[in-house]
Amino acid sequence: MKKLKRTLVVIFATVLLCSVAVSVSAVAADTAIEQALSYCMATEQGDVVIRPQTARDGKWYLFLPANADYSSLPLTFGDDVDAVELSANGAVVSVVSGQATDVTPLLQGDAEHPVTVSLTVDGASQSYQLILMKSENVRSLYFVSDDPVNFGRDYVDASKDNEEASGMAMIVNADGELDYDGVVKEIKGRGNTTFEKFTKKPYQIKLDKKAELVDGGGKSKKWVLLANAADPAFIRNSITFDAAAYLNLPYPCANEVIDFYYDGEYRGTYLLSEKVEVDDNRVEISNTDDLIEDANLDTPAYDNPSVVSVSRKDGTTPMALDGSGSFRYVEKLIEPAFPEGASHHAYLLEFELEARYPDELTGFVTDRAQRIVTKTPEYLTYDQGMYIANFWQEFEDAVYSKDGYNAATGKYYYDYCDLDSLVNAYVLNEFVKNCDYYESSTFFYLAENSDKFVCGPLWDYDLAYGTGYDLNRESVVTKPEYFYSAAKPFAAALMKIESFRNAVQQKMSADGEVQALRHLICDEGGWIDTYAAEIAASQAMNYKLWDICNADVPAVSQPAGTTFDSAIAGLKNFISVRADWLTEQTAQWSGDNYTIQTEPEPEETNPILEFFEMILDFFRTIIDWFEKLFNALG
Repeated sequence: MKKLKRTLVVIFATVLLCSVAVSVSAVAADTAIEQALSYCMATEQGDVVIRPQTARDGKWYLFLPANADYSSLPLTFGDDVDAVELSANGAVVSVVSGQATDVTPLLQGDAEHPVTVSLTVDGASQSYQLILMKSENVRSLYFVSDDPVNFGRDYVDASKDNEEASGMAMIVNADGELDYDGVVKEIKGRGNTTFEKFTKKPYQIKLDKKAELVDGGGKSKKWVLLANAADPAFIRNSITFDAAAYLNLPYPCANEVIDFYYDGEYRGTYLLSEKVEVDDNRVEISNTDDLIEDANLDTPAYDNPSVVSVSRKDGTTPMALDGSGSFRYVEKLIEPAFPEGASHHAYLLEFELEARYPDELTGFVTDRAQRIVTKTPEYLTYDQGMYIANFWQEFEDAVYSKDGYNAATGKYYYDYCDLDSLVNAYVLNEFVKNCDYYESSTFFYLAENSDKFVCGPLWDYDLAYGTGYDLNRESVVTKPEYFYSAAKPFAAALMKIESFRNAVQQKMSADGEVQALRHLICDEGGWIDTYAAEIAASQAMNYKLWDICNADVPAVSQPAGTTFDSAIAGLKNFISVRADWLTEQTAQWSGDNYTIQTEPEPEETNPILEFFEMILDFFRTIIDWFEKLFNALG
């Protein structure tokens, strides 16, 4: 009987969908609601327009910013529309285009307010169902394209290589005050996993002149809009940047949650953040890129860079671009002079995955096949390549030695790198179970007046605290137990050094920094509660637009029915359990007697069986959806 019922559900749903398709086709000629009704806030710099749009549930929504006032909504409609009325809850409100409209008599419910929009066009009436939703507390960022037809959002979302889009940006705070308006010289896609796997895209914007878009971020031209698409709580990056500041790690990124509107369309909750880069207000070291550019003005080698890869040992033997013990540089560049009083140039380095390294311009590969990109300078010269590749190799050799000592140079690993930053960065990444650590998004910098690397700034934590996945094994790492970063080769080598391990043990002890962070983050009124209260209304709108369960990305999918509240509770639980587990594990260490429990390798699976199981899961999902639809229709 149950199987028969499910079969009838499928048949009924199929017929229903066909009927809906016919109905939609029949009204296609009607005036579209997004063209006939808009929220239009006037500012001294121009109008801010927000149009109705459909969400994941197929319903029409008007997603309003935090500064919107239901008692005085500036609604407009097109010249081809004769009249507009809004009705709900037994009340009817007439809209006068361009004037403030009081819709409070129509409001019902807490966050979602359904209304009927009645349009009169050439004497004929049309009606639509529309749901009003409004954010709270957070600022709104509006971007308007110079050429939305050719270089609008579709163009930007298509490829990270598309860099022709430009426009204007305005930031309006929750009280309605204009905090920023200016020219955006470039908006483009950014990131790796998020851009490639998720529909909600992250962006980078480049202003025409420096501005402080986020309090504490200083003035800069480049800012990033993080989608946080894998984070159902949307605060993983924010609490980790706060934790980095608490541990005195260098240059924690200033950031702020905002509502992002792109060409009049709400795109969800985003994190407006500083970019990891060398700048006066970012990583404050000498900008080697500027020195190289100044030394090579109008030179063919700089205008048309040609990359060469050679052995770091002799500097002459040609090697593959990703060969171990090699470095890649732009040939025939004029070597710039060192900054005044310095014995070498400054560098910002990033660990990178083997698959991504070939897409980078310059960098080096260590003797142990670790790929490292030179973010600064981007155009690495020959002398710089020889220097930084060999200096890092000395550091790596010390780390991988039995006791952290490089016998060839007579230096310990902490002679090559600031020990506090090295330990604190490891502790924090292990605590949050960051799947990217020591594989990607792991930065080190070397100042021009220092002979030690510094570990940082920290970056990219939406795939942490149980949402991440192993980039090598594609296994979900949702469990709060097990050491994770320690399984990465470089971190594993560090953990074999007793002095490093002792420092980690102290910070993970009952009275150490990990437990202190656990309470700062999770206790009532702590960081999570503060952020959650601030962004709850914004996230309610974001959830309507994006599938926070990420069913289209199985590796980071959340349980069906995940809500913002359950995501917050789950995050708190993960952090609390993990902090206690790390404290219990490290308390057992004594000298050379220590155990580091890493996650077991996944069991081997039959790919054929997996394929058929995937197909079955697909059909189960469709049938379940139709059954819910059937039940909803009574």
